[in-house]
Amino acid sequence: MIRLMYLFVSSLVLAVSFSSALAQSVDRNSPAAGGTLLIWGHVAAMGKPVAGAAVVLWRQPLTRPEMDNVIATGRTDRDGKYQLKLPAGNYFIAVRANGFVDAIENEPVLKSLRQVRVVEGSWPLTVDLELVPAAALEGTVTDDQGKPVPQTSIQLIPVGMSTVSLPSSYWRLTDLSGRYRLDGLPAGRYWIAAGDLAPVWETTFGRAPHRRTFYPDAADQSQAKSVDISPGAEIKQIDINMGPALRTFTVRVRLVADREGQIPPYLDFILEAFYQGQHAVGAKPRQSTTTDGVIVIPSVPAGEYMVHVWSLDRPLKPNGCPQIIDTKLLGRSDRFEVVDRDVSFDLHISIPGKP
Repeated sequence: MIRLMYLFVSSLVLAVSFSSALAQSVDRNSPAAGGTLLIWGHVAAMGKPVAGAAVVLWRQPLTRPEMDNVIATGRTDRDGKYQLKLPAGNYFIAVRANGFVDAIENEPVLKSLRQVRVVEGSWPLTVDLELVPAAALEGTVTDDQGKPVPQTSIQLIPVGMSTVSLPSSYWRLTDLSGRYRLDGLPAGRYWIAAGDLAPVWETTFGRAPHRRTFYPDAADQSQAKSVDISPGAEIKQIDINMGPALRTFTVRVRLVADREGQIPPYLDFILEAFYQGQHAVGAKPRQSTTTDGVIVIPSVPAGEYMVHVWSLDRPLKPNGCPQIIDTKLLGRSDRFEVVDRDVSFDLHISIPGKP
C-alpha cells in the first residue's frame, strides 16, 4: 500500500512538472500580444552558463548604448537564462560580465555586435549569447640606463589595424615604477608601443621626452615583435626599452603686430605637433614664457610643428589655466621643422579691432 501511494505521488509530481514546463514552452513559442514582444536566450562561456551577466538591448544605428536609446536591460539567472520585453524595432544586443571581453567596448576592433530585428506580432525570438574570457598583458618600460620611464603612454595595436578609434582598454600609462597592465583584452595578435606619436607631449608635464618605441626596442613599427594573445591568457614581462631621452631645443617666436598695433597684454599659445604630416597633439611645454611679445618654448624635440597664438581678456592663473571669457586667434605660423638646433622666427599677428 505504501509503495502504491509513493508511485501515485511521484507520478503526480512528474505530471505537474511536465505541465509547468509545457506551459513555459507554449508561452515562449506563442505570438506575443499587446505590442510587447519577447526576446529570451542563454548566456554561456566555453559551454558553461554565466550567471549575473548584464544583457542590454538598444536601438540602431548607434553601436553604443546611450541614455536615450536603451530599450531593455536584464541579468541572467543561475542557469544563464535571460528574458527581455520590448516593442518592435531594429536593435543591437550585447552582454557584459566581469572577467570577459566587453563586446561593446571592443566593437571598433571585433565588429561582433549582434543585430536583432523584431517585427510586430512576431513569435518570441531566441538569441543566445557567448562570452569569451578576457586576457591581460603586463610589463615594464625602461630607458637606456635601465631606469623606469614613469607616466608614459602604452598602446596595444591590433596587427593590421590603425590606432584610430581604439577602445580605452587599449591605452594605459605606466606607473611611477614604469610598470603597466592592460586587461579586458580579446584574443588576437598585437603590437605594443610605448610613448606618444609626438614626444613633445611629455614635456607638457615636465617629463623628459623619449622616442615612440615598439616592443621590445624598435623605433620602426616594421621592426616590432608582435605578441599573440589567447582567450583568458595572463601574459607577463612584455618589457620595452625606450633608449635614451631625446635631445631637445628651444623655439623663440617674436610677435610682430600688423598695422602698427600694439601686442595685447595677455597672450597664450599652443604648439601643434605633427606625425607623418598629420595632426598629432597640441602641447605647451612646461616653463614656456610669453614676455614683451616674445614666446619662448623650451624642451622641444625634433619634429614638425606649428604655433597658434591667442589674445586673452584676462591673465593666466598661477596654475597656467586661463581665466577667460573670450579668446581671439591672432595668428598661426607656417609649419616648421626642428632638426638639430634652436629655431627662431617672426610671426605677424592681427590685432583685434584693427581692419
